[in-house]
Amino acid sequence: MKELMEIMFEHYHATRVCYNTVMYQKYINKYKLSDKFRFDGNDIVMVGEGEIEIGDGTYIGSYTRFSTDKDCVIRIGRNVAISHMVSIYTSNRVPEKYTEGKQSVKYGDVIVEDNCLLGVGSVILQGVEIGENCFIGANAVVTEDIPAYSVVAGVPAKIIKKIDY
Repeated sequence: MKELMEIMFEHYHATRVCYNTVMYQKYINKYKLSDKFRFDGNDIVMVGEGEIEIGDGTYIGSYTRFSTDKDCVIRIGRNVAISHMVSIYTSNRVPEKYTEGKQSVKYGDVIVEDNCLLGVGSVILQGVEIGENCFIGANAVVTEDIPAYSVVAGVPAKIIKKIDY
């Protein structure tokens, strides 16, 4: 029985990897994605004229969205767990009340260093760098840089704990 379960698991995993590879082939061809990371969900969207780089061992959950503008980069390090419904943007409109009645857009690269976890529904905005070994809480909105070994939560995201290793 144990051998049968192992065979079934291997078949399921191989089928899922193959399906996701075919399903997301357009992204694999367009962006710099490691061949040692996995799309593990449905409706993952990568759009824009900028660059997207994803490192080895990274996981991307369902309904996640990457939006990168021309001359901007989204760089995800190694062994990053990107949960479901995460959004990462390299641009954002600035409210007119802060720009003397003129609508403007802010642009900036987004960098997520190695060994981070982005919780369900978190949003990472333009110009943000998240240091290594960080935990971003569910539904947090990250608007500024997060130093390495931090746990953040909230809207906007604030450091609630530093991790000591």
